[in-house]
Amino acid sequence: MQSIGERRGTGRTPLLDMAVGPAGTLPHARDISMEKIAVGPPCRGTVDIHKSVAENLRSVAQAPSKDISCILVAVVHRA
Repeated sequence: MQSIGERRGTGRTPLLDMAVGPAGTLPHARDISMEKIAVGPPCRGTVDIHKSVAENLRSVAQAPSKDISCILVAVVHRA
C-alpha cells in the first residue's frame, strides 16, 4: 500500500496514468477502498474517474485511433 506523499517510480516518463478517488487524494484510513482507473501512455489524460465506463472506453479507444472493440478491460472487484 502506498503511504500519503510517498513517491513511486523513477521520475521518468510514466508507464501508466492513474486516476484515483476520492478527489484525487489518498485517504488517511488504510481500511477503505478507492475506485481507480489506469491506462497506458498513449491514453494518458483521457480518463476521468467521474465519467461513465462507456465515456472512458470511448476516450481510450479514440486516443490511439483504435476501434472500441480492440480495447481490453480488466475489472477487479474486492468484497
